Amino acid sequence: MRSLMKNCRRRTASLLVCLVTAFLVVRGVRAADATTLTKVGDKCPVAAIRTTDGQNVALKGKVVVLNFFATWCGPCNSEMPHLEKDLWQPLKDQGVV
Repeated sequence: MRSLMKNCRRRTASLLVCLVTAFLVVRGVRAADATTLTKVGDKCPVAAIRTTDGQNVALKGKVVVLNFFATWCGPCNSEMPHLEKDLWQPLKDQGVV
């Protein structure tokens, strides 16, 4: 059990390092070429997305919440029901996708 938790912590830490690195890279790119990237307040460059069951979801005027997780990560799996119950369900009628 300990080795499983240790392994999960390592993977979570690795994922966090990757996300922070990606953020810093994007931030650096934004500073280097601010004329081509989407900025805060800009309209979403993607008007709609298609779900895995074939439905089209319009994104115009909506707040999009992206959660990056791994199926092998226990804490990631634990947070998913909370995101749906505590964030999406109360706010879905206010434009949160």
